[in-house]
Amino acid sequence: MLVLLQQMATLIGKEDDAEQLKEECQMLRRVFNQLLFDEEKGVYRDGVDSEHISLHANLFPLALGLVEEENVPRVMEYIRSRGLVCSVYAAQFLMDAIYQSGDGDYGLKMLTKEDERSWYNMVRHNATITYEAWDDKFKNNQDWNHAWGAAPANVIPRYVVGVRPLEPGFARMLISPQTSTLKSVEAVVPTIRGSVEVDIQSTSEKYVMRVKIPANAVAEVDLPMLQEAEELLIDGEIVPLIITENHRIECGEMGSGEHTFEV
Repeated sequence: MLVLLQQMATLIGKEDDAEQLKEECQMLRRVFNQLLFDEEKGVYRDGVDSEHISLHANLFPLALGLVEEENVPRVMEYIRSRGLVCSVYAAQFLMDAIYQSGDGDYGLKMLTKEDERSWYNMVRHNATITYEAWDDKFKNNQDWNHAWGAAPANVIPRYVVGVRPLEPGFARMLISPQTSTLKSVEAVVPTIRGSVEVDIQSTSEKYVMRVKIPANAVAEVDLPMLQEAEELLIDGEIVPLIITENHRIECGEMGSGEHTFEV
């Protein structure tokens, strides 16, 4: 909330308020980590006076951007060790944490798992809307009106396909897929400016992504490093191969229209 208030203050020219809110954000982050992060174990405790460590105490700080960058690998290691032991509600934040950390492989594993704690389990029981709990055995009086349980419905377009707004109204957007082992992905992501179309075909030898960006919009594009890349082609032309610090292939900014990226 403080981060959002800071952004709002900046946008309306309240520079003093923005600076104060920025300082409060920094202080909250510093105190949160000082009190709750266990340096020796590399994870967050449940509370100031608690030695207990839970998935929830770690997934929420990671999803909300409170984890220091150097500690993300250890927190993610713990998260991967726990699976989907959180509720359906918390699973939204878990998936955000996983994909924001760039672990598309583990994200796909969680999206497609088929045990009792999975979205597949709801399909197996012929659910017509996502459950309140993973199964009746976990909550025998659950009611069937929980659309918030459908995290994959937003995780797939935002992270697997990778289409997210960078500015209000999708004037600027990001196309940053995390397709993991998927061989073929086709998606149409609606925005206020028109649909963003993405078609990805992946083999052991080549990764090809075709996109269609709506009018009056630009997109920052990057690709996953799924194999040892030797060259990058954008719209059939070889361009310099730039690898980012988080092991992504930077494609740059693209205007509206159809574009093809090949690695």
